[in-house]
Amino acid sequence: MTWTLKRKENTFAYQEAHLTPLLRKIFAMARHPNHSKRLGACIAFNKIYRPLREEKLVRAKYTLEIISVLLECLGLAEKDRPELGTREETRKAIANYQDIVERDAEKDNCFISHGDRSGPAFCQSLYLFVEHCFHRTGLVADLSRRHHMQLFASFSALLPASSDEKAAKSSSRTKATPKQRASAAVSASSAKKDAKAWVAEFIKTSPQGLSVGFQFLFLILFP
Repeated sequence: MTWTLKRKENTFAYQEAHLTPLLRKIFAMARHPNHSKRLGACIAFNKIYRPLREEKLVRAKYTLEIISVLLECLGLAEKDRPELGTREETRKAIANYQDIVERDAEKDNCFISHGDRSGPAFCQSLYLFVEHCFHRTGLVADLSRRHHMQLFASFSALLPASSDEKAAKSSSRTKATPKQRASAAVSASSAKKDAKAWVAEFIKTSPQGLSVGFQFLFLILFP
């Protein structure tokens, strides 16, 4: 796998044809009930992440799916004894691939657009992945829930600002009149009330709403 990534003359189609079956085997190991196979899969992910992050098309296609598989692996590792090392190795691998996404946001930003990526539907863009992480903050498993909260907080900060936010930022650079400042204050107060009402409705109607609501509140208070 490292050889395939490092050879510059290999086209992306060639890399994809060789990487996909190899990654499928590692994914199967990461989801295996046996802790030794999961540990081996995480060690393999930690070995290949450096060459993988150097190839833009490869990291754009596989990184989000790798993170989702590692989160599944972490959920299984919660039942393992700490001395086996599966939890530590899985957390290390998640941190490595999280770093790939965060570094990419500073340069190419290739995870924002919806593309033909490997993995389930929520891996097709960073928007969908952030939404998936938010819904998974209601999990019962403590370790997996905390990592979904952490990824939600980290990745949501990488999403580009909406048109309203951009307009607010540009207007803040210009000198506003007292009337404009008063209007902005009223709009901000209204937005806060709408957000509060939305959260209250979500907690009321969602089966896991109460749990998600408290987790989201915890995330805001203790980032």
